[in-house]
Amino acid sequence: MTTMNNEDPADPSVHEQHQAPMPCPFCGHVGLAFGDGSTFRWLAYYCDGCGMGGETRMQTIGAGTREQWRAQAERDAIAEWNTRSRDVPSA
Repeated sequence: MTTMNNEDPADPSVHEQHQAPMPCPFCGHVGLAFGDGSTFRWLAYYCDGCGMGGETRMQTIGAGTREQWRAQAERDAIAEWNTRSRDVPSA
């Protein structure tokens, strides 16, 4: 991850400000992938390194487009991911 202004990537406020995923609490990898969830209302998110992840609900009716709803669901997934444990295993 590229940081700006000598920011510490381990500082949670950096990730909240830039909406970047924090390191995986299981493997330490930084990076999330997104895919179809268990139904059309859910967006799956998972670590690119070890595959650990979850699902977040995605809007499916109302104002906006499917692309806008998915973009919001991805932001929600990153916010959920960043609430996880900040303890990363040492390599």
